[in-house]
Amino acid sequence: MTTSPPITLCPDIIPHVLECLAPGRMPLEEDFPAVLAERKIRRHTLAMSARLCHAFAGPALDLLWRVLDDVKPLLSIIPSFMKEYGLFAEAVTDAEWERFQGYAGRVRELNALHNVDRHSEEPHLTWMVLMQRSRGLPLLPRLERLVISHHRSPLLMMLGSTLTHLDINLSNDSFLSQTKENLTAGMVRPYLPNLKGLSCYHDHVAPEDRDQAPGKIEVFALTNLHEVEIRHMRFLTRSMLTSLMAFLHLRKLDLEFERFAPEDRVAVAETPLEPGFFDLKELHLRSSFDAISTFFNATNPPCLESLSLTHESRFDPVLAPRRIIQDLHTTYTKIPRGIRCFHLRIVNHSYYYDDRDVAEPPQFPVSDLLPGILLTLHRDMREVTLLINLQTQLTNADLLALCAAWPALTRFEFSFLGEDHRPNIRYRASLPTFMTLVEFVRTHPHLERLALPCLSVERIPDITEMSPNSLDIPRHGLRLLRLSSLAPGTHIVLLALALDRMFPELELGYARVARAVQSSENIYDTGVLMILLLTLQTARRPRVRNSGVEHEE
Repeated sequence: MTTSPPITLCPDIIPHVLECLAPGRMPLEEDFPAVLAERKIRRHTLAMSARLCHAFAGPALDLLWRVLDDVKPLLSIIPSFMKEYGLFAEAVTDAEWERFQGYAGRVRELNALHNVDRHSEEPHLTWMVLMQRSRGLPLLPRLERLVISHHRSPLLMMLGSTLTHLDINLSNDSFLSQTKENLTAGMVRPYLPNLKGLSCYHDHVAPEDRDQAPGKIEVFALTNLHEVEIRHMRFLTRSMLTSLMAFLHLRKLDLEFERFAPEDRVAVAETPLEPGFFDLKELHLRSSFDAISTFFNATNPPCLESLSLTHESRFDPVLAPRRIIQDLHTTYTKIPRGIRCFHLRIVNHSYYYDDRDVAEPPQFPVSDLLPGILLTLHRDMREVTLLINLQTQLTNADLLALCAAWPALTRFEFSFLGEDHRPNIRYRASLPTFMTLVEFVRTHPHLERLALPCLSVERIPDITEMSPNSLDIPRHGLRLLRLSSLAPGTHIVLLALALDRMFPELELGYARVARAVQSSENIYDTGVLMILLLTLQTARRPRVRNSGVEHEE
């Protein structure tokens, strides 16, 4: 048996090499499976690197602990901490505390909100132990970003001056008194002058119980902020909007409001405000499209690059959608020129429909969601995503029409919200064909992420029976692909061969950890397709022999 020669690497280079494995923050649940899996793979690789040798241990642990999704893994460094109870079973020794500080000093971002409810929060005794051991020093001395709820508000008393971004989730439920909310806001107040980003919102608030401003935090007076997120407001007033527009360094704004205040609505709609939002690059508005149109009519941000629009409420699935679409078209006429990224989300929380209903929800063409004005006035678009649960379907004609739009596109995602992604049987004949997909990627050579609801079972080429010269399938550098479902009758093997031919560089690492699950007789999941793609991709990679053991390069 032979051993590999020792590898020496300059200690100053190791952190830069390992930085390529930085896991980052937890992706959204609706993100691509490959993105979700990639983070797990990176964390696992960093953990293995930390065990490799002393030279790798420090830099690898710095990255592994830089972003934490919960506070309990950190507390579990102390052997006596019982995760199921959130308590210390024994006193914390000096040696245990020193080891804990070695890991706590690595944490830059902490999501102390993740998987927390009133039944799983740590008792106050736990925080008292931590405060006693920290002796007035910051528990997390290098923490820069914190996501927290009132359940873990004692943590706010153990932070330092390094905090620059705070996301605080208050609650108006019966388990949180007004006094406790005031105390939480009071603990936040010392950090406000040094913050660059602040997110605050109430959780589970009925519209009739929403305050005009969230909690007791005077967000609209914090002109030092670069990023602002305010959720679950009932009214947006003229004075609030005027204050936000005067923030000199505001680059990112996320506003959720029910409507403009009645006393201000007419004035805001008819009289534009003084120019502002000069540095605003990223804007997310969550309201009715009528209110969003009023917002743009009054503000007109001059340097906007990314725009997200969300209409999320309960509405009649038969009568309301047409009015919503009309309001959306009005909004499109108000959008400032020059945006590069556009994200649209329409969610009906009372959407229930089956074929037995007398009144059938109207079927909207995608051209109603992406009309010509969006295609012609914003040709430099780089990202376009749609997440909806209206009755609509991306047809072959729709995808063909989009071939001529946005030539610099790098991301296009059209997805339905909900578990049932199967196409309506009445519209299966109009689904996009594989050859239309070929034309779409041919006209968008920079595309990196693509999500489509479904493809037609027709016109899937059998590349095994075609000569190389007759194949009209371009090779494309697409990295992420998602089909929400497969139409019944789809020849999965032919589709996998054709997709592998067109997209040889797909990221399919998540398919390696696929597990068999119990499913119904009719399989609509695309997991089988992705496993076939992984098999074909793996088979293409050359294999070498080293020390008598065959492995992949």
